[in-house]
Parts: sequence; structure tokens; C-alpha cells
Amino acid sequence: MKKPLLFLCFALLTHGAFAQKKNPDSLKHLLSLATEDSVRINLIHQIMRQYSNANWDSVLRYGNKEMDIALRQNNEALIAEANGDLSKAYYAKGNYPKALELSFKNLKYAESVNNREKLPDILNNIGSVYIGQQNYGKAKQYYLRARKMALELKDKQYSSFTAANLANVYEKLNKLDSAKYYANIMLAQPAVGYNIANTYVILGDVELKRGQHQLAAAYFNLAYKKSEELGSLRDLSSVSVRIANYYQQLNKRDSAVYFAYRGMVYGRKAGYNKGVYESTELLYKLYDSAGRSDSAFKYLKLSSAVKDSLYNVARFREIDAINAAEEQRLKEIAAARKSYQKKMGFTLLGLGLALLTFGGVLLYRNSQIKKKAYETLEQQKRETESQKDLAEQALQQLQVTQAQLIQSEKMASLGELTAGIAHEIQNPLNFINNFSEVNTELLDELEIEINRGDLEEAKGILSDLKQNEERVGHHGKRADAIVKGMLQHSRSSAGTKELSVVNALVDEAMKLAFHGIRAKDNTFNAELLTHFAEDLPLVNLMPQDMTRVFLNLFNNAFYAVTERGKRESSDYRPVVTAETSLANDKLQILVKDNGTGIPEGIVDKIMQPFFTTKPTGEGTGLGLSLSYDIVKAHGGEITVRNLDGGGTAFLISLPL
Repeated sequence: MKKPLLFLCFALLTHGAFAQKKNPDSLKHLLSLATEDSVRINLIHQIMRQYSNANWDSVLRYGNKEMDIALRQNNEALIAEANGDLSKAYYAKGNYPKALELSFKNLKYAESVNNREKLPDILNNIGSVYIGQQNYGKAKQYYLRARKMALELKDKQYSSFTAANLANVYEKLNKLDSAKYYANIMLAQPAVGYNIANTYVILGDVELKRGQHQLAAAYFNLAYKKSEELGSLRDLSSVSVRIANYYQQLNKRDSAVYFAYRGMVYGRKAGYNKGVYESTELLYKLYDSAGRSDSAFKYLKLSSAVKDSLYNVARFREIDAINAAEEQRLKEIAAARKSYQKKMGFTLLGLGLALLTFGGVLLYRNSQIKKKAYETLEQQKRETESQKDLAEQALQQLQVTQAQLIQSEKMASLGELTAGIAHEIQNPLNFINNFSEVNTELLDELEIEINRGDLEEAKGILSDLKQNEERVGHHGKRADAIVKGMLQHSRSSAGTKELSVVNALVDEAMKLAFHGIRAKDNTFNAELLTHFAEDLPLVNLMPQDMTRVFLNLFNNAFYAVTERGKRESSDYRPVVTAETSLANDKLQILVKDNGTGIPEGIVDKIMQPFFTTKPTGEGTGLGLSLSYDIVKAHGGEITVRNLDGGGTAFLISLPL
């Protein structure tokens, strides 16, 4: 009976109409009957294609079945194919580190066997993972590589895919003309139906940013219809969330709630965690703005749970480790290429030396003159080396001295932080002490009411006790967070970059610097203004080092307004301002004050080591120099200018 059954399987597999059926149950039944690995792999691929529009949990499950067969056969090509399928599933589920790890394995294998045909798909997958991580610079880098390879191979499918993905990247970077250009390329030559809905969404987002609401609505409508036509639950989830955002901007809350809820439902059915997170986050904001706290809290819990699975710290660290491993691999490839070139150079050098030797025989009569010249050069070389040794000794001594001064500057910064901690932590401790005293009194009252038998009054006291305990816990956690934050700032930087919220770092540094100067002079006061851009992307930087930069700028600002306050009348009002914004694909941080300003003749010198405008004993002249080096190490720029009417503005620009 097995042979006829296998024949039936092959017959059904080769029938085109059967392969296009939407219900995978028949394929599952055939899979349960099949015994040959080649037949099982074919069936598994068809099942995964059917589920790719509807259920990524199922795609992941059958991808693991495919991997089991590949490992049992020890078939490297099949393992690579399974890695590619699993990578797409993990990406859809939001497990970005696993998706990236498998894609890089595939990239290494494809390069080792020179399989150029697979490279557009692999590079495209890697770019998509970085999109999920909101690392748009990396995503653009891999999408451009994928598109270049696809065009070289004349692969219409992936040249189309990568055009759509580049449109998505440029829209996120607010390069709207480029986004529209690549979106139109995708629509002009769609290889398959996939990605058309997302392309309409991108065009809708572009027109929405340009204020063309009717045109944006038309594109969103096309995207929704195309997603329904393809039966893609994942696309329906993404499109529904974008339509909900559109209605939110128009203040049509009911419509926004409806589409956000549809986005959550479709996302859950498809196992598409990013769609679930975006929709629940929007539902929370909509209900919270409407004052419906119960519903808002419900969706906040759902959003927080999914967000933690997508963007928790552990996964960011895994991504960093995978990126580091890939960079190391690329360095090793470059080193091997360089070694080969060096060997070739030695070979050519050997041939050249042979020719020189032959020529030397012919020119023997000039050897004495050359010998004398050589002796003269040797003498000069010895003198040069002696001078070099003296210079190196002087340089080493200078480096030791400079390192000591830099450490002194860092310790001075740490002392200012420590001075501010007393003021910062006192408030939560006062709350804890006050509520503890109140709770003691309430417990005495509770005992009296219980003895009286007045249960209603006892319940009221218990409710007050519970609320007070919650407040004690809240302020205890607040104190704990302050202490942990101070400990983090007191540590020396390990040189590890992390995806960080710049607004939070700037705000925290501003408050710490203010409390530090207040700890030294409790009569000091100043108006603190902040203008932080919303929805800034996470930036990959070293938070401890950048916080030192911000602290230094704020300390200088408070010093400047203090000095001006000593000279001005009582009408002078000190103001220190912090602003963040996006401009030209860079994140900008502006710190300004209305203090004494910097004399025009020395503005160009203040970033130099050991140059200071403060009196002797009040500054080492290393603060701005260290800040300049830290910003440069992050690939950024720091500039300074005087303001009209007095004061100074420092502008930091960091790459995204």
C-alpha cells in the first residue's frame, strides 16, 4: 500500500491547483502519511507558504520540522534553507536576535559556497530585522546591498522587494521624496502580490506627513483592500494600525479605536507580535485620553507585556553580541585578503631583488661610492633613532601626566554627582517616613474600631492603610531608582554602546547638575526649561560617557549664570534650557544659558586640553576637552556660540 500512496502524494504535489489551496489540512494529512524525506520537505514548504499569511506560530513549528530533517541528513544546503525559513518566522514573532543570528549563519554559508543567487534574500532578511530594531541606518545598508545584488542577477522579485523596503526606510528617516521614488518602483514592477499592501501604507504615511489627508486616506484604503484580497493577516494588522493612527490625528477617536482593535485581533491570529504591540499601545493612548482608565490600564498591561518580549534589554544585548561577531568575521576576511596581497607583494619584491642583484653585478664599479653613502646614512639613522627614543620617553611621560589629570577631572565630576544625591533622595525618604507614621496611627485606630465592632469604619481604615502602603512602596522604588542611577553614573565606562533614550539622559543630567550646585549653595536658584522632541528613536551610544558630557555642559551653564548673577542687579533671572530635535538624519541636543558668555577671542580655544576660563583652583580645563573627545568617539560633532543678549549655546549632533 505504501507505493501507491507515495505515487498519490507526488501526483498531488505536482498539480498546480492543489498547491494553491488555502486550506492546509490536506497537506497536513499527506505529511502524516509520507515517509520519504524529500516528499516531507516539499509538503512542509507548501504548508509554511499557506500559513505565512495567517499564522506565524505554525510557520515556526513546521520550520523546526524542516530543520530536524536537515540535521538528520547532515545536509548543509538544506540546513541553510531551514535557517532562512526560521529566520523569517522569528522576525514575524519579534524574536529579532534569533532571526539575525540565523540570517548571518546563512550569509556566511552562501559566501563560503559562492551562492550569489541566495544573497538578495539573505541580505533583505537582515535589513528587515534591523527595521524591527528601529536601526534604520543598518537596515538601509543591507537593503542597498540586497538591491545591488538583485539587479546584478536580474532577479525581479528581490529587486522589487528591496525597492519596497528601501521606501519604508526612507519614510522612517523622513526622506519623503526618496521613499516615494522607491515605492513607485515597487508598484511599477511588482514581482508578486506580497509587499504591495505595505507599499500603499508607506505612500499613505508620506502623504500624511505632507498634510495631504485625502490622498493618504486613499492609499490606506488601497492597502486594506489588497491585504484582504491576499488574506494576509499580518498585513491587515499593520494596515489597521496605520489607519487607526490616521483617524487619531484627525481626532476621530471611535474610528481610531475600531481599527486599532482590528489590528490587535489580526496580529494575534497571525502570531505577529509587533502588530499586537502597536495596536495595544495605541488603544491605551486612546482610552487614556478619553479618561477611561479601566480600559486604558487593560491595554497598557497588554502593550507592556508584548513590548518586553520585543525590546527588552537582554535582546538588545544579544543583538549587540551578534553584530560584534559579524564585524569580527568581516575583519578576519579583510585580514586574510590583506595577508594574501602581502604575500603577493613579497613575491614581486623577490623578483625585483633578483633583478637588482643582476644589475648590481653590472654596476660593481660604483659599489665603493654606494658603500660610503650607506655608512653616512647609517650614521644618520643612529642619530635619528636616538632622537626618536628621547621623544618617545617624553611622550610617555606626557601621557602619564595627562591620564592623571583626566582621572582627576572624572573624580571631580563624581564628587558633584555625590553632592546632589542628598537633595535628590531626601523627598522619597520624607514620604516614606511620613506615611509610616500615619500607618502606625491608623493601626491604633483600627484596633479600637475592631474592639467596638464597627466593621465599616475598620474597612475604611484598612483601605487607607493599603493606599498608604502603595505610596510607601512607590517612593521606596523611587529612592532605589535614584541610588541605582547614581551608582551607574559613578562607574567608569566599559566602552559598551547601548540603545538609549536621549531625552531621559539629558533630563536626568540637568536635574543632577542643578541639585549638585544647590548642595553647595542652597541660595542658588534658576529656571530650568526643557523642549524635548517626542518619538525620538533610540540611539546607540555609551550612556555613562554621554551623561558625563551633558553634566559638564549643565555644570558650566549653572556656573555661568551664577557668575552673571553676582554682577547683575536683583532683576536678573537665571535660565538654563535643554532642547532635543531631529535634523538632517541626526539627533541634536542643545544646552544654552543666559549667563556671562565666552569672550569672542577664546571661543575657538575652549575645547583645547587644559584651557579654562575659570579662576585658578576652580577648573582643570579638561571638562570640555573630554566632552569633545567623547562626542567625536560617537561619530558626532559639538559646537559652541555666544547668544545675543548674553549667554552661551552648545550644540551636540549625533548620528542615528
